[in-house]
Amino acid sequence: DNSKVENFTMAINLNCKKKDLAYINRGLTYGRMNMHQQAILDFNKAIDMGTEYVEAYLSRGKAYELLGDFNNAYFNYKKATDVDPNFVKSYFNMGELLQNRLKDPDLEVGSRLYTELSYKAFAYYTIAITKNPQYSDAYFKRGNLYMMTEIYDKALEDYNNAIEYISNAELFTEVEAYYNKGYAKDKLEFYIGSILDYSWAINLNPNFLDAYINRGIVYVKMKKRSEACDDFRQACMLGECEVYNKFCK
Repeated sequence: DNSKVENFTMAINLNCKKKDLAYINRGLTYGRMNMHQQAILDFNKAIDMGTEYVEAYLSRGKAYELLGDFNNAYFNYKKATDVDPNFVKSYFNMGELLQNRLKDPDLEVGSRLYTELSYKAFAYYTIAITKNPQYSDAYFKRGNLYMMTEIYDKALEDYNNAIEYISNAELFTEVEAYYNKGYAKDKLEFYIGSILDYSWAINLNPNFLDAYINRGIVYVKMKKRSEACDDFRQACMLGECEVYNKFCK
């Protein structure tokens, strides 16, 4: 990446025809190097040159987000939608930004602000999905948001859609989707379905500790102690023995 920075710097110093693109690309390179303040300076220069490249606003927003500056991140993602209302990544990023704010330990669950942030995050994910009905990452993230707000049937629908379009996924794996489906079905008391989804996650990743523990807990709810202890024993072999000692000794 250092050599790329040098190449883009040379292009900028030579006053190349697409100098704004050179700033954007150097900014993206700085971002990959975790030099987010430097990246923002380059995105600023590209934008100050009058560029209408949506990537400049989107990337500047991500840099601010990674620096913990929520307001500037949101402003830039919103500005990206003004530049190109059909650029779905902008809506997705706003949804994800708002969803991440819900994890703030100082934010009271069920408070007015929590509800407002949740509502807006749902809305942005839904816009992204409406504009791109095969947007797997948006289904997955919206499914997680439904889980956070305990709307498990809707979460299940989104995870099913996320898996249907798994070939488009960039931010999650099939293992995660099946694991989350298993959890949602457990909450809905669809225990057999929950077992099947946890089993699929384990089939994809035989060392998935949490899947063994959660499947074992579902077996306990189904009063299948032998199967539960098999899972807890496997979890113990993977380094977590608390549930095995509690239920099986």
